[in-house]
Amino acid sequence: MVNIEKYEIWSQKYDVDEIESDIIFNEIDFKKKRIVEVGAGTGRFTLKSLSLVKYILAIEPSNGACRILKEKVKQSQYKDKIQIIQSNFETLDISEFKGTFDIVFFSWSLYHISDIHLAITKAIDLINEGGIIVISQPYGGDYENCVNSIYHSDSISIYEKASKEAELLLKTRFCNIRDFYIRSCFYFNDINEAVDLSVFFVEDDESRNVTNEEKYTLSKNFAAKNIDKDHVKLSDVVKVIVAENRKF
Repeated sequence: MVNIEKYEIWSQKYDVDEIESDIIFNEIDFKKKRIVEVGAGTGRFTLKSLSLVKYILAIEPSNGACRILKEKVKQSQYKDKIQIIQSNFETLDISEFKGTFDIVFFSWSLYHISDIHLAITKAIDLINEGGIIVISQPYGGDYENCVNSIYHSDSISIYEKASKEAELLLKTRFCNIRDFYIRSCFYFNDINEAVDLSVFFVEDDESRNVTNEEKYTLSKNFAAKNIDKDHVKLSDVVKVIVAENRKF
């Protein structure tokens, strides 16, 4: 069963820092565009884009995240501009949406998709002739490096592998592939909160229980990297890939 409370607390942490969305909006024109957001989560990016876009199709596989997103949307004056679908992108039937969108935006979601070739192919099918594909995902930083200490797999390698595979596929279909990097931060009230929420997501990703020894290691890593005395503030690096000008 999805822990709604944990999702809500976590969303409050990454919703606070607006640097990422502000830079993306400055780099890419979302105004009056029809958008597909793959991995909308609890609305970190979605809600901020509603005032700009013409329409957004928000796709999110998590029941808990979808419930939170829907509650947030109800309070928005732009709620008529969004459709929320709870589904994995890989299995979603997109036949009725083909060629009808200006932007497909993978929001911290591509590295969770096992078949990246399928995901990129479906994204290309969704966009119109002048459409673009945008991929935003973690790419290192103090927070990610700390959390990697309790992942059984090397999640930084997962991010890099997803980026490289996506870029190779996009280069076969687009004339212009560019990228840029954003440095942002996660904020927590204390080390215990940082550990608790991070453990929750590692366990959710890997379907296992994190050991007490791993929690202790994570706590030490957070304490060593923390750069703020009043609360836990940890840097994060985000890589954004933009594919423009389709070849055919």
